[in-house]
Amino acid sequence: MSTFMEVYEELLARDRKREEADKETKLRAEEAQRRILELQQQTQDLQQEKQDLQQEKEISRQQERRATIESLLKARFGELDEALAAMIQPLSQLSAEDYAQLPLQVFSLSREELLAKFGQ
Repeated sequence: MSTFMEVYEELLARDRKREEADKETKLRAEEAQRRILELQQQTQDLQQEKQDLQQEKEISRQQERRATIESLLKARFGELDEALAAMIQPLSQLSAEDYAQLPLQVFSLSREELLAKFGQ
């Protein structure tokens, strides 16, 4: 039969083990929380990077379109006057379908017809 002291010491030992296990669990939970926060930050950083790349892609697309439109107008009419130059930005905003038709229209319509159709 166990003495009171033996039972007491066994209970103390169990309590210490439980406290150690609780501390370990708490440390693991804190580490998991830190990792979650790191992953959330990485996700936000990647989303921002993706958004930045999409914006850069759109800017490049617009620049390319403006350069192409300017080249088409110069090929058709020579130097660009103020009215023709003012059409470049609106023309660069055309839908993909309308933009695909633009070269045909530039070379088939007169200057006045282009200005009437696309001028501001």
